[in-house]
Amino acid sequence: MKKEYTNKVDIYSIGLVIFKLLNPSGESATKAKGTLDEDYMVCPNLLFQYLDVRGIDIRLCEIVKNCCQLFEKDRWSWEQLYQALNL
Repeated sequence: MKKEYTNKVDIYSIGLVIFKLLNPSGESATKAKGTLDEDYMVCPNLLFQYLDVRGIDIRLCEIVKNCCQLFEKDRWSWEQLYQALNL
């Protein structure tokens, strides 16, 4: 059975792009070999914790955390993202 995707996959992608922009060195969040997605799958709050300890603004950390939730039901909607960005 094929999994149906919603527009929340785009929210996830935006969260990953923001993470990469805040982490231009490309250093892995777990300092382990593998892709960012593999690292994130290890711990749902890993990206948030990684950015927080690096001194990134807490609002940006929250945006990444809420955009990159593994399960769509836990991920922000477009409206929530727009509100967080004050758009």
